[in-house]
Amino acid sequence: MLLSRQRCDRAGLRQLRTDRFSGLIPDVRVVLAPSAPAWSPPWPTRILIACVLFVLAVLPASAAAPWLDDAAIANWNAAGAVIPRATTPDVPFQEICLRRERPATGSDEERSLAAAGWRLTEYWPSRRQGAVAVILATSMYDGMCRPYDYNGFVFLDGRYVGRLAPTHLVSRTDGAIDPGGATIASDGSIEARFIRYADRDPLCCPSRGHTRVTYRVVNGVLGVATRQSEGASPPATALPRTGGLTVPIGVGLAASLCAICGGALVRCRRRDQTRFS
Repeated sequence: MLLSRQRCDRAGLRQLRTDRFSGLIPDVRVVLAPSAPAWSPPWPTRILIACVLFVLAVLPASAAAPWLDDAAIANWNAAGAVIPRATTPDVPFQEICLRRERPATGSDEERSLAAAGWRLTEYWPSRRQGAVAVILATSMYDGMCRPYDYNGFVFLDGRYVGRLAPTHLVSRTDGAIDPGGATIASDGSIEARFIRYADRDPLCCPSRGHTRVTYRVVNGVLGVATRQSEGASPPATALPRTGGLTVPIGVGLAASLCAICGGALVRCRRRDQTRFS
């Protein structure tokens, strides 16, 4: 009986304390704002993006490296030649493309290339064997930060003796240099592998393998010693399917869809502007 009474007194005291301070404690309520719905592009924009990606996927690479196939080629390097100037870009580079560049502080050869406008990158370190040095450098980058208008430059005893290709190279086209760059053998010869595209190859998938080129410096001038094709994809063993979507038809269809979707997108924007004006 006494224990029950003590419990009641304690309960009443707690209630009294609660009533006494209830007016001093603010009633705090947390109201969560509804989350904004994720932005979703309208259907014309989605189809337009899909069309652009489709065109890029089926667009064939240009085969523009005849010097790798000609039976006889004239040497494009000459004694006493100077380092060619890098191509001047039309637009500023993306900041993300510049993150993998490196300063030209390694050697006099690197500084001479930088003075001619060439850009050095981390994924192309300078190669040196004895008195021979090979340095790959680029003029600019494409939209995905791949090297664009680049070449390999060879030096002997610090003096420029020639470049690896007669014209500047472009990533994902016929004659682009293999990502491994160039190597120098113990006898001073230089070897480079070039990626080969067929006329109808998409940019993603070269089918002609590689062409391995060996160079030697003779009388102070770099020249081609040997060329060898390797690793070409074997010809198809089955007849092609009839009625397939060829590249020209696919590109034309994608271009038509892009035009239709672009017009639909413009009409949607005009309708929205009229509605809210």
